Amino acid sequence: MPTTEDLQARITELEEAQRNAARLFQISHDLNTARDLNQVFQIIVRPAIENRASSAVLGAFYPGDSGMVQVIGSWQREGDEQLPVGISLPAAEFPFNHIWLNHPGETLLISDIAADERLDETTRRRALATGIQAAAAIPLARAGRWVGIILLGWKDGRGFAPHEKSFYETLPFLVTPIIENRQLVNHLERLVSERTQDLMTFLALVENAAEAVMTCDTDGRINYANPAGYRLYGYDAEKRELLELSPEDLTPDDELPRLQQEVFAAAASDGRWEGEIRQRRKDGHILMVYASVFNIYDDAGQPVARATITRDISQRKQAEDALRESEERFRRIVEALPVGLHLYQLDDRERLIFTGANPAADQMLGVDNSRYIGLTIEQAFPPLAQTEIPDRYRQAARDGVMWQTDQVLYEDEAISGAYKVYVFQSAPGSAVVAFLDVTERMQTEQERERLQQQIIEAQRQALQELSTPIIPVMEGIIVMPLVGGIDTSRSRDLMRSLLEGITRYQAKVAILDITGVPVVDTGVAQHLDRTIQAARLKGARTLITGVSEAVAETIVDLGIDWSGIETLSDLQTGLMVALRSLGLRIYREARKKD
Repeated sequence: MPTTEDLQARITELEEAQRNAARLFQISHDLNTARDLNQVFQIIVRPAIENRASSAVLGAFYPGDSGMVQVIGSWQREGDEQLPVGISLPAAEFPFNHIWLNHPGETLLISDIAADERLDETTRRRALATGIQAAAAIPLARAGRWVGIILLGWKDGRGFAPHEKSFYETLPFLVTPIIENRQLVNHLERLVSERTQDLMTFLALVENAAEAVMTCDTDGRINYANPAGYRLYGYDAEKRELLELSPEDLTPDDELPRLQQEVFAAAASDGRWEGEIRQRRKDGHILMVYASVFNIYDDAGQPVARATITRDISQRKQAEDALRESEERFRRIVEALPVGLHLYQLDDRERLIFTGANPAADQMLGVDNSRYIGLTIEQAFPPLAQTEIPDRYRQAARDGVMWQTDQVLYEDEAISGAYKVYVFQSAPGSAVVAFLDVTERMQTEQERERLQQQIIEAQRQALQELSTPIIPVMEGIIVMPLVGGIDTSRSRDLMRSLLEGITRYQAKVAILDITGVPVVDTGVAQHLDRTIQAARLKGARTLITGVSEAVAETIVDLGIDWSGIETLSDLQTGLMVALRSLGLRIYREARKKD
């Protein structure tokens, strides 16, 4: 028979159960009407706060990632430090993780952290360091998958009554679906926001792209074109004139077979096509474009649309055609030039590589220059290696410094000759060497120089003979009339001619007539003195005639000693002295009277 105390305890237990049920019902109602996760957190921890809890944390696992927990709610009594909302931590760093991670369906109630045997020393030390003496860890899991964790702490040790234990064990069933749904909604909203942002970014890129972008539906009708597409094809963007047209409407008739048989066929089989194709504007003008055509697929891998990115290359094609025409003209000019051309290119090691030559170079050098292609200048033309030429060519190719020389002598086993060279930069890192064969001209110039030297020598000898003439007056007597100045070079010629005259004419007397010498100074006197001494050594008596009063005064003023030299005033007197020295006289023949 139950006692009054038993009945009273039973009544109290039923009242607590009723209050728990009412509290859980209210929590369930409030959770269903909560606006956000912050309000969900406040609803969950309100009973613990009313029950003197000192801290509360609500963490939620990221959908699809059970390794990280995001703090979506945190509360501490005034003065205590709390975890920042929004921070994400590895689950292994949350309190009591070694217990609740291994028992996802079990609510952990710890009345005395210092004495609870379920805690290891590390966890116990960390909890006590924060001042927590009692705690509740309420895992939120669903179908074996983590959803979140509720952590409650008390500064004082305490016991948990049966109704509290029942409350905290029932709480996950109410909270877990709410947290899971809220996290899923947030995750989806974030994905939608990211996708929307990506879509807006993509749309902005497409709308502002310089290339024309169009898409076609599965029937081949254009259902989108960006502004560049309308500009390219000349249609009105405001009226959306491109919509409902097809790629065939934008293609010239003679290009349609290629569009269908090549472009569409490749897109159908390979999923994409790229290349150049002709297109037609609204006004009929034909464009050359570069197009990328590719399929757009759904999640099942089925093509749902076809996109085209098109770029107008008409001007580029015209420029390329003009460049090819210009290059062809240049090639014809180069091949027709009578000037030899060698082409060089600098490699990344500053080596000068031979890259080609024109026909005139082959003809001028007598070799096929193509055999040198790919060789360095030193390998192709070894005799140039020790000259300044490779550095000159390299400087022209690298720095654009032009250089020329009138003559380069070259000789190897295949090539021999003299060449006039001009080198210039044709493009950065490239050099053109133009050259002419001047071998024949050089030989002609050398022959002309040799003949000129012969003429000069003959003229010199004639002038020498004229400047130092020997006149035989009679047997044994010669006269050398001197005209003009006498220097060292002429004195040697004078002495040589006088000695040769003495020998040739067996002269006993030599007369040097200086009437035509304008100035007689110390130098002239010394030259004449040496000449007289040489004549004496040949055994000839030497006389100097033509000594005027002015010359005599100059000799005296200069202190020139001509005491040992026979001097006479004029040539006639000299001839008379010479005749007497040979024992000869001149008589006037008397005329007979009629």
